Amino acid sequence: MKHDQEETKLDASLKSYQAIELGEEEKKEVYAKMMKTHEKLTKPPKWKWDFRPLLSFVAVGILLLGGGFFLTTQLLEKEEGQLGDKKEEAEIEANSPYEKLEKEVAARIGGPVFIPYDVGIPLRTASVHYEYENVDGKVTIGEPVGAAFAYTNAEVGEEDLEQYAHILENSAGSIEMLYGEHIAYVKQTVQFSIMNKDFMHIDSINRILLGEESTIGDKTVYYRVYEREEPAFRRISFTLDEFIYSYSFTLSEITENQAFEFVEKAIEQMNNE
Repeated sequence: MKHDQEETKLDASLKSYQAIELGEEEKKEVYAKMMKTHEKLTKPPKWKWDFRPLLSFVAVGILLLGGGFFLTTQLLEKEEGQLGDKKEEAEIEANSPYEKLEKEVAARIGGPVFIPYDVGIPLRTASVHYEYENVDGKVTIGEPVGAAFAYTNAEVGEEDLEQYAHILENSAGSIEMLYGEHIAYVKQTVQFSIMNKDFMHIDSINRILLGEESTIGDKTVYYRVYEREEPAFRRISFTLDEFIYSYSFTLSEITENQAFEFVEKAIEQMNNE
């Protein structure tokens, strides 16, 4: 029933519209409005771009890129700084703690001097030896012929000082002590010598460079064991320019492997300086 009433009202409304009479101008105006509405309904919609979100996005991107570049630059600079510090630390570690002593000895003997360090045994003494001659009680001191270095864990005792005094008395001052105190040869675990071949007899050179030939690093070395000496020792030697580098190890304290490791480390340090 209610539905029938609604249809009756709709029909009445349509009839009332039909009963309206329009003049010529009114018809044209209504037609124009109808066409305008039709165009709006059938025309594709225009998209309006709001550039504000886009600009915000671009700004954020630039900020992130700029900030990322800044952060990356900071991290790289920090990393470079750390690498620089590590490099500086490595250079410090590569420098010999005996650098000053090396220069003093080199200035006297006129040749390259590389003193092994961090070898597990402390350096106790370093001395330069000069040639000398005694003619009718007249002693003449000549040019430096080499240098000697001693490594040991033994302590210097009264007997060592007495022995050194005796050596000085008989050597007429041809020994110059540059580091530490004299310690008896029998107490020396490792004795390292640098000798100038120009002041050595050929027999002495051949005796020192006699032994089993081997290679350590970039050096051809000669290895020999002296069991009849007191104390018995093993020797590894090689030439460097006009000098002979000789390393003697007490047989009872240093094994063959330990001796070669000592010289290998010495040559490595030598090549890094």
